Amino acid sequence: YGVGKLAAEHYLGVYAKLVPSVILRMFNVYGPGQDMENMRQGMVSIFLNMALTQGCVQVRGRLDRYRDFVFIEDVVDIWVRAMRLEGREGRTLNVGAGRRTTVEALLKEMARFVPGMTWHSGEPTAGDQFGIYADTAKLRRVLGVCQFTDLSDGLPRFVEWARQVLDLSGKRGEPEKRRSSFV
Repeated sequence: YGVGKLAAEHYLGVYAKLVPSVILRMFNVYGPGQDMENMRQGMVSIFLNMALTQGCVQVRGRLDRYRDFVFIEDVVDIWVRAMRLEGREGRTLNVGAGRRTTVEALLKEMARFVPGMTWHSGEPTAGDQFGIYADTAKLRRVLGVCQFTDLSDGLPRFVEWARQVLDLSGKRGEPEKRRSSFV
């Protein structure tokens, strides 16, 4: 996965003069529009799906691991700014909030908006990294991005949207058949 991404970045570097581009390295994007049925797409949406449909989040690995969670509206703003950027050739920017949030902190915040949810941790996923977060200094300097949506503001908006998309009809643990909805 990582090798494929790096190869694509190198190809863009080779053709930078012909195809002006900005490489945006996405961190853990969350928010309305995610496929809530894709249980391989992002920690926040996976955990939220489990919390809303089963009432219990099954965490693979330690709770003190950390990630950098960035809200989708911030990501869209960054993409628009990057498309309008003059002198795009050779720019590589990390798209994250630049904050470490532990898995435990994410779960506690989620529990504020999904009453009664529980969690437990088990064996880690093979090859999973302990922690990662974005160095956003270049993003701030090049695109002028100064603020990011705090998890305590973005998460309740995501929870509200996910409840509608999952269409739980009041049955925890028994979601009805549904179609994915993309924003």
